[in-house]
Amino acid sequence: MAAFAVVSFFQLTFIPGFILFKFLRIKDNTPIKVILYSFAFSLFINYLIVYHLTLIGLYTPVSAYIILAAELIMIIYLAIKGRLKIERSLHLKIPSGFKGLAQNIIPVSILLILAGSLYFFFSNLGNVFTHWDAVFSWNRWAIDWYLNDIPGLTNLYPQLIPANWSLSYVLMQDNTLQFAAKSIMPLFPILILFAFYDLYLKKKNLTYILSVLFFSALCLLYSFPYIDSGYVDFAVAFLSMAAFYAILRSGPDYSDADKLAVLLFATAAAVTKQAGFIILVFSVIWLAWLMIKNRKTMNTRKIFSEISIIILIILASTYWYIIKLVDIAGGRDFSSLRFLFVDIHHDANLLQRFINGLENLRASPVFFLALVAISLFSLFNRRSRWFTIGLTLPSIVIWGLFFSYDDRNLIVSFPFLAYSASYGISYILRILRFGKLKEYFTSKFPGFSVRRPAVKIKLWPGRVLFLLCIIVILGSIFLVGVFGNTIKQGQLESQKAIGDQELNQQIYDYMDEYGIDGKIITDYYWITVLPGFEGSSLKIFLENDNFVILSNSDSYKLVDPISLVEEDTFGFLISNMYFKDPMLKSKFDPKIRSGEYSLVFSSGRYNFIRINN
Repeated sequence: MAAFAVVSFFQLTFIPGFILFKFLRIKDNTPIKVILYSFAFSLFINYLIVYHLTLIGLYTPVSAYIILAAELIMIIYLAIKGRLKIERSLHLKIPSGFKGLAQNIIPVSILLILAGSLYFFFSNLGNVFTHWDAVFSWNRWAIDWYLNDIPGLTNLYPQLIPANWSLSYVLMQDNTLQFAAKSIMPLFPILILFAFYDLYLKKKNLTYILSVLFFSALCLLYSFPYIDSGYVDFAVAFLSMAAFYAILRSGPDYSDADKLAVLLFATAAAVTKQAGFIILVFSVIWLAWLMIKNRKTMNTRKIFSEISIIILIILASTYWYIIKLVDIAGGRDFSSLRFLFVDIHHDANLLQRFINGLENLRASPVFFLALVAISLFSLFNRRSRWFTIGLTLPSIVIWGLFFSYDDRNLIVSFPFLAYSASYGISYILRILRFGKLKEYFTSKFPGFSVRRPAVKIKLWPGRVLFLLCIIVILGSIFLVGVFGNTIKQGQLESQKAIGDQELNQQIYDYMDEYGIDGKIITDYYWITVLPGFEGSSLKIFLENDNFVILSNSDSYKLVDPISLVEEDTFGFLISNMYFKDPMLKSKFDPKIRSGEYSLVFSSGRYNFIRINN
């Protein structure tokens, strides 16, 4: 069912969200806005569908195909009603409030950044999840959803991204085909870049060009490995940006659809990762402010209706947290909040936590602190002041005080910091009388001030472009179907290489030659996700019934692996932490010398030991 890889990609990124977009009759439909809204809406809709189908035990391939059929019917309905209008001609606009060759370098640079981001997306197609949390947390939970189970041991982490990944697995009826799930991850930072660019096209404000540059710098310097990794930090940053983008772009006269979009995006961010509550709280305050501002034109019934809708949407979407809190209280799950808020910081005070976080950044903390300092000047600008107070500063301060143990927790602040720093730069240039300096420079060098018109590149006529897109999609489906076995084999080979590739190969060589017919006691967690080692549960890590899992941390007292041996135990795959521990070594060595156990091989710091029955 690899042919459904293409279908599932569009299900995750466009189809349901586009339908909702059209039903809401959201206006000012630029291509970037339609794509961004459709992507954000689709993720949220898919999450709600997966969650509720799983709750009633009906999350199956048949249900997924029925959903696709229903969406096709709705698209046909919208087409009949004339709601799928296509522009007669499409243009790529490079507007220029710019004068001169030197300044035209800026829009060209922006286009190169946008083009480079798209190249990065296409160059990463076909990859699989290889990073620790992506494999052992987010994709593990996606497999739980795929198997029609509510994920356990989630540590209170929300499930929007794993639920969406699982939908691609269900459509393809194969959780080893990570093609579609992995391919959506680079889209999150890419669409943040396009959101800023679209705001520039809409507002004709150079500040948003600076935002593109600053956000690009933050991504490349401080978080490049996370862009396509499978970590959800860029996902929560994108959905937070989607709400922020909707606020900035739709004003000052907000329709009910505009306000609903802001609330849905913010709520989606909150059910992607806990950091999304920052934008959700801000959006609720912003909606309350709009009601207060417009109270003279709103009757009591209208105010009550809007408040009820806000409460209903938030409760109906975020009750995952309530259910999990009940599970934690009942001992059916556990929370890592104390560990993350307190224990992981090793008794550091709040200021020291912030300093430790800055020291652990991937690039120089000086540039980051400079941007933060510059963003403070945005407080003097009426347009940016409240966004800086309500979003930029809280997201950075909360990271520094509580979540600075990992630099990727800072990613949610990047769009807001880029925005505030841009407005800060704008204010600094204004107080430095940059306009007069510019006039002086152009008077001395008139050749650089030749007025250049905006560039407007005409693309294909809209209907032709639409037909080309349909042909490309259908062709992709056909090609993926034809080469389905090749694609699946490539995915499996990539998954066999995650973790310690040399160790994996030795394990596979042994299994191919001799076979493995029992459980393995191990602290090498990667083996639980390798193709061919799936247990009867089809789950991974702790839930893979082919393995007995030992702790891989020396922070705890070591458990004696031999004490865990049962009748169906095949052997051990253990690190030197266990094998060379003096107390445990004194137990293993006699058994190996007597022939009761056999040391099959040692590779790096791991040892494979067979129990001879």
